[in-house]
Amino acid sequence: MGLSFSAGAETVLNFNNLTLTSSGVTSVGAENELFTTTKTVTITDYQTFGQPTSSYAITPQAGSTAAMIYLGYSSDSLAQGTGALNSALGISGTEIIAAINPNSNSQLTPTNFGFLSTTINLIANQNYSFYWASANSDYSPYSDGTFFALSLGGQLKQFDILSRLTTSALDATIPGTTAGYQADTAIFQSYGASDWVRKTFTVAADGSYKVAAGVFNSRDTLLSPYLFVSDLEGDTAPIGFATLLSFENIGPSVEDTNASLQRSAYQLRGAYNSQVAASNLSLNHDCNLFDTKGLCISAGGRYTTIDNPTTNTSAAVVSLGYKMNSNIRIGGFLDQNVNIQSPSSINIANKNPLMGLYAVWNKDTSGLGYQLRLANTYQDKDVTTTRLAYGDSGEAGSGTAKLNSQSYLAELSYAFQYQDKTLVRPYFGLRHTKLKRDGYSESSGAEYALTYEALNDRSTTALMGARLNYQVTPKTTLTGNLGIEQDLHHKVGNLTASNFDIGDLTPIAFNSNIKRTRPVASVGAFYDVTKAQRLSGTVTYQQLPFQSTGATSLYVNYMIGF
Repeated sequence: MGLSFSAGAETVLNFNNLTLTSSGVTSVGAENELFTTTKTVTITDYQTFGQPTSSYAITPQAGSTAAMIYLGYSSDSLAQGTGALNSALGISGTEIIAAINPNSNSQLTPTNFGFLSTTINLIANQNYSFYWASANSDYSPYSDGTFFALSLGGQLKQFDILSRLTTSALDATIPGTTAGYQADTAIFQSYGASDWVRKTFTVAADGSYKVAAGVFNSRDTLLSPYLFVSDLEGDTAPIGFATLLSFENIGPSVEDTNASLQRSAYQLRGAYNSQVAASNLSLNHDCNLFDTKGLCISAGGRYTTIDNPTTNTSAAVVSLGYKMNSNIRIGGFLDQNVNIQSPSSINIANKNPLMGLYAVWNKDTSGLGYQLRLANTYQDKDVTTTRLAYGDSGEAGSGTAKLNSQSYLAELSYAFQYQDKTLVRPYFGLRHTKLKRDGYSESSGAEYALTYEALNDRSTTALMGARLNYQVTPKTTLTGNLGIEQDLHHKVGNLTASNFDIGDLTPIAFNSNIKRTRPVASVGAFYDVTKAQRLSGTVTYQQLPFQSTGATSLYVNYMIGF
């Protein structure tokens, strides 16, 4: 049996079935071992001989197995240069040296390696993780370190320096800080042991990967670091006067992560705006031109542009209508996005159309007098959000979640003729809208992946205004609408993300300044080609609940009655 991954809340590296003599396992390091109970590690200060030693109790979680990789005090006869590590990973060349010492500083070139390696099957875009801790038995400026590596098909896919001793203050090159060196390396001071850190990673392609975890020396071949690896977080307990080494320069900071979330919230508003603008417009889709069979079909297109953040969508729209009797008609529609131009970090899938039903009752068969309209919309979309890196420590991360929108409308209007050519229809209505983006975890890009809670937006809105039809010629009619929307209730959640290893992240107010009173206006025209065919076009402007955000839509359709 060999190295495996066990699935649970997350997929984690599991050593429980591994032995150093398992088939396919390579163990380089005379003091490498696996352990399930507390192991005491003693660090001696060789810089000032006679100093007391520091001891640490390293304990895996109950039921878990930890691996220790260590070359020992002296030049271990089993220690090898990059040749053995290259062979274990099935690669060739100097990629590992370049990863450890990209600036070719002779003082930082690795001299020997100890490691544990094997082969494991990995699935693309799946989050994998394990925990590690390190102990330094050497001192600065001997910038020894620990690493994790993955290869596939003879190519090195990942080489991460987990930890490294700091260099001397006199050195011009500082790992973790100097340009070219891995920025997320944990930098430690001389002597001592660290607490445990979670490491996450993904791979781009399914395959049988060679994986290695290990240690290296630099400047000399003595006193390598210890590396401890386990599926679950272990415990490092100082004994006596010993203290834990503190981390420097590891992982994204709370401040940089909060800043990246602020930007993500702004970009994500574009997806919500797009849904709101489309559903508000679609609640008024109609097909009301009938002939002898009482049927109607309409085909057309919609183009919507939103100004903050800039989002443009084009869609094909099909509406159907059926005249049940002289007073009641029903219908439905499909609004299928053809193209979406959203902020660069937001990808809104085109599949799954916006759909809805409507029913209209007229008191008078002529259409004058009272009218009651009921309508709804529904849509599910996949939205992929890419959180951009921010600051010196920030990192990018991407994940996909469902965005569901539902809206319901009840509207009462009264139509009357004004002079000979003008039809006036004052209206009052109530609209209820629900948007929900499901919770999800980032699945690619981020070593410190964030997990997001569901994000809800619910509102109940009163609508009031008037629609006008003005007959220019017997076949041409101008249309217009001027109205006001007033939120009676509007509750928007926070963009809330978490990662235990980063720290406490601040929930981001998704809409801290809701625009509760908003205008809506439209102008348009229709032309009766024949008694049962009509060409229509309308331009609609609506202010959206997000402060300083407006949407303009052009809708053109051709309607045929049967």
